[in-house]
Amino acid sequence: MNIQKQRKFTRTVWFFILLCVLACNTHKRKRNITSIFRGLEVTAGYIHSPESELNIDDKKYSLRDRADFDKSGNIFKLTIYKSDGNLEYSRDELLKETLLLKNIGLAVTQNWMYSSDKGLVKENKIQPAKMIDDSLLIFKEGTITVFCKLD
Repeated sequence: MNIQKQRKFTRTVWFFILLCVLACNTHKRKRNITSIFRGLEVTAGYIHSPESELNIDDKKYSLRDRADFDKSGNIFKLTIYKSDGNLEYSRDELLKETLLLKNIGLAVTQNWMYSSDKGLVKENKIQPAKMIDDSLLIFKEGTITVFCKLD
């Protein structure tokens, strides 16, 4: 009878240890990037295109492009914001127009991941980024501001 109580106690302890490990790992889960927006910080009166305006923390940004990715990191749509109207490209069009992606500086497949303990990571390279809300990261690449939307 005493052995059965010990086994029950041991199982209970292992259950709580497993529960704690799972709870800790949920905070460090990796998240995929679903969209990457790139733009410039502009003054309040500047208008490039109404669709390209983004306001965050009293700053105004004029977006130049937006790439949308699926769960595997494959691009499925690219939008280029122009003052006379947006240009949209599907994945099939982008595969044919490789020079366009090269000039913009995007790849057909992106493999950035966000981890709460490391930040934005790509092939062991860590990119410092500021978390705006639960699903948007922001960082600078020279004069360009990059926004990453997380799943």
